[in-house]
Amino acid sequence: MFHKKIIDSDHAFERFRINYFLPQEVEGISPAAQLAQNEYLGEYINRRIYSGEPVKIKLIGDSKLAGLKTTGYEIPVNGTVIFTDPINGTVHRESSINGNGWAHRFERYLNTNFPSVSVDRWGIGGTSTKWWNERIRSVTANEDIVIVDLGTNDRYEVTGVEGFRSDLTDFLDYTKSISNQVIVMVPSPATSESDIGKVFPQKEVSRIVREVAVEMGLPLTSNYDNIMDYIYKTRVPFSELMADGTHPNDLGQDVIWRGVQSALTLFDFDDFVNVDSLDRRVVHNAEPNGYVPADSPNKFKPGRIYINLVYGSSATSGIPGTGVRSGVMVTNFVHHQDGFGYQEYHLHNKNIVYRRYNTLDGEWSA
Repeated sequence: MFHKKIIDSDHAFERFRINYFLPQEVEGISPAAQLAQNEYLGEYINRRIYSGEPVKIKLIGDSKLAGLKTTGYEIPVNGTVIFTDPINGTVHRESSINGNGWAHRFERYLNTNFPSVSVDRWGIGGTSTKWWNERIRSVTANEDIVIVDLGTNDRYEVTGVEGFRSDLTDFLDYTKSISNQVIVMVPSPATSESDIGKVFPQKEVSRIVREVAVEMGLPLTSNYDNIMDYIYKTRVPFSELMADGTHPNDLGQDVIWRGVQSALTLFDFDDFVNVDSLDRRVVHNAEPNGYVPADSPNKFKPGRIYINLVYGSSATSGIPGTGVRSGVMVTNFVHHQDGFGYQEYHLHNKNIVYRRYNTLDGEWSA
């Protein structure tokens, strides 16, 4: 995930602003529409995890989700049981939480910052969408949030591209029916050498996953795009992100994790460190209570501002709460209304959400 670090000199707090990159064009939906869908997804995830209510996230995928070929990867003999295979009786277990895959870092991040959120990492090596589709109805019937990272191993399936499309549609249709929210991932790229001997190449996996997610109206984030974007911007050779032709190494998994953070707007609290090196400028979204300037449509920009420190008396009336007040400010606009519709402030690690409305008195209330 890419951030701009800024210190406010007027209302005196630090903020992070996420930079979004438009995904590739998908037939039937524009990049701008995809971006809007992803921003909705980030808002949904933020609202859920900051609520303080129990949230359960299930990650479903193959060996890349399990973190194979990364530092710390292992499957302990007494590790957490995923499920006992309803077809052949095999006991499938989670890989160690100490792995360096994106899913492991995702779980550790949530465990540290949002203890009311639990994560199940259902990453099983060698599995395809077809494999999961044959078992999913027997192993779960009720889910909260599900993130699906499948498709790479479907290149082996003799049913080909259309068989993959059918299996993925069927799998996601069932998962959607039993879940509050399903998020689809486009799998990371593979080398052309790894496509040799497969029924169809990895780029076809990417295309089918995108198309099916769009057709089903499911939010989409792309590990494929994030890695290709990283390569384009850094000129780092693709080989330096891969442990082999299919599996990302630690660096590749880090790029995926940063992409997940960006898509779900999960900023890294550990990044709030060197205040002295940051630029200073005015941030108008934290105007004092009850103050709505005449040019508020220009000052109160929609979106999120991530706040690490609040200090100095000039900031007191603009940011709610007491003591250490790091958190996330969300400004929402109502169409055709002058100024912001409402603002929310989510206090980090306190499970408190403040809200204020432009049309009322402008005062924060929990």
